[in-house]
Amino acid sequence: TRHRSARMRLFYAFVTFSLCFLRLSAHSGKLPRSAGRTRLHSAAKDMDFAVFPARAEPSAANDFYSPWLRTVEASLRRLRGTGVLGSNVDAASVYADPQRVLLSHALVPSPDPNVGPVFNYGNKAAQELFEMSWGQLTSTPSRKSAEEPDRAERERLLNTVNAQGFIEDYKGLRVSSTGKRFYICDALVWNVLDEQGNVLGQAASFLRKDVQPVEAEGREAEGRAVASVGSGSNVLKSFRLMCYSFAVNHACATAALSLASTRFGLNLGGLSSGALYLAYTVSALVFATPTVNRLGPKTALTASLGLYCAYVAEFAASSVLGAGSEYALLLTGSVLGGIAAGVLWTAEGAYFSAAVDAFRKETGSSGDDGVEAKLRATFARTFLGGEVAVKLLSSALLFSLSDNLAFTALFGLSLASAGAAWFIKPFQSEKQAESRRDIGGVLRALFVDKRSYMLLPLNLAFGLGVAFLQLQVNGNVLAENLGPASVGILSTVAIGAAALSSDVLTKSLPFWLSISIGAFGFFAMGSGFGWALDGGTVARLVSENAYLFAVPFFVLWGLARSTWEGPFKAFFAQFYGKDASLAFSVTIIQSGLASAIGFLTFPNVAMQFSGALVSFSAVVAAAVLLSAQRAGLTDKEHQQ
Repeated sequence: TRHRSARMRLFYAFVTFSLCFLRLSAHSGKLPRSAGRTRLHSAAKDMDFAVFPARAEPSAANDFYSPWLRTVEASLRRLRGTGVLGSNVDAASVYADPQRVLLSHALVPSPDPNVGPVFNYGNKAAQELFEMSWGQLTSTPSRKSAEEPDRAERERLLNTVNAQGFIEDYKGLRVSSTGKRFYICDALVWNVLDEQGNVLGQAASFLRKDVQPVEAEGREAEGRAVASVGSGSNVLKSFRLMCYSFAVNHACATAALSLASTRFGLNLGGLSSGALYLAYTVSALVFATPTVNRLGPKTALTASLGLYCAYVAEFAASSVLGAGSEYALLLTGSVLGGIAAGVLWTAEGAYFSAAVDAFRKETGSSGDDGVEAKLRATFARTFLGGEVAVKLLSSALLFSLSDNLAFTALFGLSLASAGAAWFIKPFQSEKQAESRRDIGGVLRALFVDKRSYMLLPLNLAFGLGVAFLQLQVNGNVLAENLGPASVGILSTVAIGAAALSSDVLTKSLPFWLSISIGAFGFFAMGSGFGWALDGGTVARLVSENAYLFAVPFFVLWGLARSTWEGPFKAFFAQFYGKDASLAFSVTIIQSGLASAIGFLTFPNVAMQFSGALVSFSAVVAAAVLLSAQRAGLTDKEHQQ
């Protein structure tokens, strides 16, 4: 009785503490409780008129409406963590600023419900852009800043802001008082809040240099511009050259990687591959994003392609050096290759985002035009197609030449592809140039930013699956029962399936179906060669049925990889917005660390256990991503 009484007191104390903690959390969070579910402040009309700008133009006599501007800035800092007007708002400078546009309207009820909110503030840059005086601007309903066909899109924007507090990277079509049409790009739109978190209005800010005029040829120009994908765009030409260089260089490294366990044995091959992926992960965490931000996407990508050749070089050099030098040589080449790969994938992600921005500026297309998916499909198709060609070439070289000559040829091809990358155009996203990330930022993205947990399960399935496939399936099953040549042939089957399916999975199928197919592919590989059958049964089926047993699983693996390269990356490139390079770093770290752990531990682990890990990760990934879509998190307007 005494122990039961003590447990009850402890239970009541825990419940009381939990309730107090939840109550405090509701009041102490950075976001007001109304930020996610907006309550429009009907009492705005009763507030001191000094807060809301009057029709009189800002001047020293009315302190340039400092109270309103301080409220606007404080609201943004409350919602976003950072503002745009500075910690000490200089209202006179804000009004006269020729570079940054600032507009707002207040939700003060109008006598005419059809009018809607009217602009209550617009600085000099806004007046010049919309070609209105202060008096004209503050007499104009804010909905009239867009043409009639675009007002529904503007209404959706404001509904999104009302729902989530603010949005970044908005792009929309607007019109001046004289009929000039232009796109506002990378605009920040947010709710203006009072101290209790009630919504007083909305504000928008963007830079004049991010305004794109629309040519006089009319509204159809945007549709023709978007349809020009593949029709000779200078941006696309450079993007495709990047894809070819990247694909060939990376394929040379993966061709060598797939043969590591058969060439050096499970232990040494696993150590080499584990060192590669461990260095890859550390590089993504420590070096990748700062390097890309300092050098720019193009220079960082080209330099890392050149350094990546060191990994292929170790295979060629190991044929002529003695056995005693193999450990030092393999570890050196693997570490250098891993460092290069970490920067390479982050640079590719940044270059991809910059190319999307450059293409939109070149064509005048809007932010919801599917450009991310189209360019990601182009990359996935080229990347996987290049890997098919190089894997076939490596198999042919190994059949017809000595190992030394075959790997020397692969090394020369990787150097040539790195040299070709010098000719790509150096696109630089404005968002990327302004973004500074350090190790702390990457760690916060990994452990604090909840979006990273949505990416984790599929990255685990891919990372563990790579180690399971390369080390145990290729080394334990295929090489022993079908010979080393089967590794290249079946790898080509997987990559071919991925290349052929990339367009369909990325552009034609809905997101939920693509993710389901990919997750099933990971699950099938883990179960077919892992937990569903014992090792003896798998070996017997492979040896008796030759390729008939293995080919279906490698086709499914190819579909899974295509899903990871295409729809999954297109989703989070859009989902992370201006933090796209950070998202790619998160993906690299998660998948790379999973592969490193797999390569270092799977040689001493039963295939049934490692296969079960891959299958379990795939099931969790499907559940998480499909639930995210069901909750609306895969739609751009709900990403915040």
